Amino acid sequence: MTRLLAAALLVAACAPPAAAQRTVTASTRAPADARALERTVEVRVEPDGRAVRTERRVLEYLTDFGWETWGDPLLYHDARTQRLTVRTARTTEPDGTVQDTPEIGINELTTAGLAAAPAFAALRETVVTHVGLQPGAKAELEYVVEDTAPPAGGRQAGAVALHWAIPTDLLELRVSVPASLPLRHACVGCDLQPTVREADGRSTYVWRAERLAAVNQLETSSHLGTSHDGLEGPRIVWTTAPDWAAAVAPLVAALAATGDASALAAQAARLTADAPTADQRLEALQAFVAEAVATIEPPVGLPLLVPGGAADVLRRSHGTPLEKAGLLAALLAAVGLEAEVVLAAPRESVAREVPDVAQLLQAWVVVAGDGAERWLRVDEVAAPAAGGPPEALDVLRLAAPTGVTSSAEPTAEDHLADASVRLRVSADGTATGTVSLTLAGLHDPYAGLHADGDDPQEALGDAAAALVGGEATATRLTALSPERAAAEVEVEVELAEEARDTRTLLLGWPGEDPLPASLYRETRATDLELGAPFRRSVRCELRLPAGWEAAIVPRNVRVVTEAGTFVQESVVGGGKLRLTRTLKVRGGRVSTAAYSGLRELRRAFVTAGAEPVVLRPGE
Repeated sequence: MTRLLAAALLVAACAPPAAAQRTVTASTRAPADARALERTVEVRVEPDGRAVRTERRVLEYLTDFGWETWGDPLLYHDARTQRLTVRTARTTEPDGTVQDTPEIGINELTTAGLAAAPAFAALRETVVTHVGLQPGAKAELEYVVEDTAPPAGGRQAGAVALHWAIPTDLLELRVSVPASLPLRHACVGCDLQPTVREADGRSTYVWRAERLAAVNQLETSSHLGTSHDGLEGPRIVWTTAPDWAAAVAPLVAALAATGDASALAAQAARLTADAPTADQRLEALQAFVAEAVATIEPPVGLPLLVPGGAADVLRRSHGTPLEKAGLLAALLAAVGLEAEVVLAAPRESVAREVPDVAQLLQAWVVVAGDGAERWLRVDEVAAPAAGGPPEALDVLRLAAPTGVTSSAEPTAEDHLADASVRLRVSADGTATGTVSLTLAGLHDPYAGLHADGDDPQEALGDAAAALVGGEATATRLTALSPERAAAEVEVEVELAEEARDTRTLLLGWPGEDPLPASLYRETRATDLELGAPFRRSVRCELRLPAGWEAAIVPRNVRVVTEAGTFVQESVVGGGKLRLTRTLKVRGGRVSTAAYSGLRELRRAFVTAGAEPVVLRPGE
């Protein structure tokens, strides 16, 4: 498994302290666990690129869970180029008593998750421990992050979410720049526009919004209590970079300076000593970078982090996704494979007119050859995706950063899990037959099997037999590649005797369930990103002994929505039972209007899609 050293995810997050004990919240009619009465963010950009960021927020806690989750803010800065000052930290209790946070309640630490990553020791985390917290209390915080040196490239950028997991009464963002410096900005997923004030040789852009509803409540626990909550939804993004080429110039220069070429060549040679083909070398190097080099996720919202050279990342064995991509590209080049680094984000999530690389948090390596590109992940062992990434992405190629473009649109057939089952039932309640299993794209176990050293034939045989609750007696691989795995499996099954004088077959689904667990929510206020489209299907034919009948068969169901389709059909006759089930989801972004249709597909999948076949033997 890939090691992950994960930091919290935004300047001024509000996560509970590591030692916090969960508090049981009493029954309450409070409309939310907490609310932001005020949040103001002011950024002043100087002519040399330095900036001063001031944020003030006042939170009211309505439940015990609220103050526990949002009560101890975490503030981040890069000590190499920034200075952080807490101006105000105090609590007003329900009876009006005001308690200032003592000095011992404000502590600067190594950012959580980065203690084992000395290259990132300068990324500091300041914990503000408010006192007197309880339902009805209000906590006020004001802090300043001041640049002590211009950021790499001299460009500033930022993003502010419009909605948190708690409601916000007032949000105001002010960005002030020299009048001669154009500011590129957009409100992603919203139509909020700034007012612009011109005075004293400066242009000040002001966004203001009131009565902002909470979103994503309890949907993604890792986001609760952090300002990252909401950044996947409507947000304001801005930058002083004139274009994408200027925005990524420091990154391109840093990646080109790979460092000790001999060390990289020696490591690549060791890793590919037993890999005679180009495909095998590619897979070996990808697996090494994904598993042996820890992934660092530094806080976002900091000045642009310039990646270390590939040789340095190799030496320290940890790096950001971009650093790992640079290392993988350098190792591939050392064995003669041409590769480039690509930044990416889910399709339609990037404001393309705002050249800020923080919008593209994914890093991929693309290898050209044989007339088709192969896309490589850097954070987990995975087979190369031929022709494009496995899901629709907005991409920025660092080799030609003229602008953000769209990747090739994958189809459900690129990511399918399909099974064809043919069984002959005997009078003693056993059945024999074949299962034809095909797994492609994201369902393909190829990379995992190679990384774990498992026997592909045995693994696919077991997976096929599990669909009918039986045992594999013989397996013939018909395909095994980074794109597709397939097998013909002979199986033996003993039908369950769950009720007197009946036999039951439970037919499973091939592949993994890629639908998000958050579908229990009845509605959404923001779009939902599903990732790659996919198809899961199973076709079953049962030949029954003379005199046997199908006592209970799965009902015929057809659900067609904007998000996809679910079809189940059963046909009985001529001594046979034929059952077909198909779940097809288009992937990508599901709008709030289409969300109910996705939930309808999910309901059909987990109810009708799990109905058994019950047979009754003849007299």
